Amino acid sequence: MKKYYLLAFSILFMLGACKKTDFDTTVTGEALGAFQLASPAVSSHLLLNPATPAETIEFSWTAAKPGVNAAPVYSVVFVDDNTTLENPYLTVLADNEGKDPKKTFTHQSLANLLAEKGMTLGGLKNFRWAVKASNGTTDVFTELRPIDITTAKDGTTGFILLSPASSAETITLNPVSSADSLKFNWTKSVPSAGSPAVKYTVVLTPTEEGRDPFRFESNQNGTDTLFAISHEDLANALTDAGYTDAGAVLHFNWSVEAKTGEFVLKAQYDNELALNREVNMFLVGTLNGWNINEGIKMILDKRNFAKVFYSYIQVGAEPAKFKFFAKAGDWGSGYGNTGIAAPNGGVETGYNVGNPDIEISTPGIYRVTIDIENNIYYIQQKQVGIVGDVPGQDWNVNSPLFGMYTGNNSFTILVSGEEGKEFKLHEGGGWDSGLPYQPRYYGRGNADGLLVEPGENLKLVNTGVNKVVFDGSNVQQLKYQITAYQMKMRGGGAFGGWDFGNAISMNYEGNGIWKGSVTVTAAEIFKFCATDDWSINYGASSTANVALFNSNDNISIGAGSWQIQFNEYTLAYSITPL
Repeated sequence: MKKYYLLAFSILFMLGACKKTDFDTTVTGEALGAFQLASPAVSSHLLLNPATPAETIEFSWTAAKPGVNAAPVYSVVFVDDNTTLENPYLTVLADNEGKDPKKTFTHQSLANLLAEKGMTLGGLKNFRWAVKASNGTTDVFTELRPIDITTAKDGTTGFILLSPASSAETITLNPVSSADSLKFNWTKSVPSAGSPAVKYTVVLTPTEEGRDPFRFESNQNGTDTLFAISHEDLANALTDAGYTDAGAVLHFNWSVEAKTGEFVLKAQYDNELALNREVNMFLVGTLNGWNINEGIKMILDKRNFAKVFYSYIQVGAEPAKFKFFAKAGDWGSGYGNTGIAAPNGGVETGYNVGNPDIEISTPGIYRVTIDIENNIYYIQQKQVGIVGDVPGQDWNVNSPLFGMYTGNNSFTILVSGEEGKEFKLHEGGGWDSGLPYQPRYYGRGNADGLLVEPGENLKLVNTGVNKVVFDGSNVQQLKYQITAYQMKMRGGGAFGGWDFGNAISMNYEGNGIWKGSVTVTAAEIFKFCATDDWSINYGASSTANVALFNSNDNISIGAGSWQIQFNEYTLAYSITPL
C-alpha cells in the first residue's frame, strides 16, 4: 500500500505545478539615476561677444537613468550667491523640449536671458550651474559647477593666425641685424556695430614655466594685422629678459589679442614658435685659403653679447694673414688693419675699414679678438690650460698646465690628480677678466659639459690620469669633457697579442709624455692606443720617430729590452735600449 500512496501524491504535485498564475506588472513608482555634468569645464569663463551673436555655446551632461515609464526632462539652472537650486537665478529647458542631455545657447540668446534678469552689458557675474532632471514625481540635481559669464558691451569677430605657421623648426635670429625682421600676421577681426576700432597685441608665451610672456603692439599703432620686429630688437628683448644663452633654442606659443573697448578676444589657436640667436664673425685668410664663403667662425663672447668675438688659432712657420668678416660671402663686410695703435695693445679697425691684411709672423698659439663696439682688435699669444688643485700647479695663475692645440678653438690637456679635485680652464695671467684684452677663464655652466665664463670650478673624475678637453667647435656654446685616460702599447706577441686588455700600460710623466718598457724576443709591430675600439691610436708616419693619429701603419721594433717614450702633445716618440 505504501507505494500507491506515494504515486498518488506525486500526481497531485505535478498537477498543482502546471496551474497558471497571473502576476500584476503595473509600475507603482518612478526613480531617476544620478548623472554628471560634462561641459563647460569647472571654473570656465564665458565671454558673450556681441560681434558673433550666432556663435553657439553648449552645456552638456550625461543622461540620467530613467524609471520604467517616464523619461526625464532636463533643465539648466544657474544660481548666484543670493539664490538656490530650488529657487535659482535662471532656469532654461534643455534642447528638444528638455529631452536631450544638452542645452545649446547662442551668445545672443544667453545674453538676452541674462539681460531679462537685470544683468547689465559689460557686467561680470559669478554663477554656479547645475542640471535638474525631473520625471514628474522625482527631481534629481547634478553637482554645482562654478562658471563666470561676461556680457560684453563691445565685441569683435574671431580671427586666425597666418604666419609664422606652427612649427618645431627653429628660426635663427641675427642679433646684430636691424635689416632682417621676423613678421607676424593674422586675419582681420571686425568690431560689432558701435564698438571702437580694434587694436592688436602679439603675445609670445614661453613654454618654460615661470617665464613672463612678451607683448608687442602691432604695426600702425596696433591697428594693423601685421607686426614686424627686427632681429636685433627681438634678440635684445630676449637678452634683457634673462635669456643669455644665445645658442639655446627657445620655445614659445605665439598668439594675438584683439581689443575693442574693454573687450579682448584671443586668436582661435596658438602657434608654436622656436627661436635662437646666432650672430657670427669670421676669420678669412691664409688659415682657410681665403675662402670668403667658409670663414672660420669665431667664439661669441656672451658677456659682451654680439660685440666681442675671439678665436684660438695656431700659426706655423708661414705667417698668417687674415681679416675679420661680419658676413659670410661678403668681401665688403671686413675689418682690416688700420695700423693705428689702440690702448691695451689693440689696433684700431672698422667695418670695411683698413685695407692691409692683419698679419702674425711669429709661430705659436694665439687668441685673436675683435671688439666691434669700439672697433679694436687684439692679437695675443694665449692658449687654454689648467689652473687648480692638481700636482705641480696649486692654483698658480701665472703658470697654467698647458696641453695640445687640436684645431680651431680646441685644446686637450692631460693631468694627473685625485678624483674630485677642482680646477679652472684658464689662459693664465691673472683673475681680472671681462674686458676683451684681459685673461679668460672658464668653468662649468648650468649643466655638465657646458662651459661659461667664469663658471663653477670643474672637477677631476679619476684618481690617475684625466683627459680634459676644451671644445670650441660650437662657437655659440663652449663645451668641455673630462674622462679617465690611459695610454697603452698595443701590438703582437709581447705587446699583448693586439688585445687592449692585455696591452702594456704606460706611465704618465706629465707634459704629455708617456713612458713604458718591453722585452721582445723577435721583431714586433705595435701602436700607441688609448681605447679598446681604436678610436684613439697613433701609428707610424712618413717622418721618423713621429707618430700619426689614426695611422694605417704600425711602428716596428726589433728584439731586445726597450724603453719607449711617447709625447702625445708633439707626437714624437723614442725607442731606446734598457
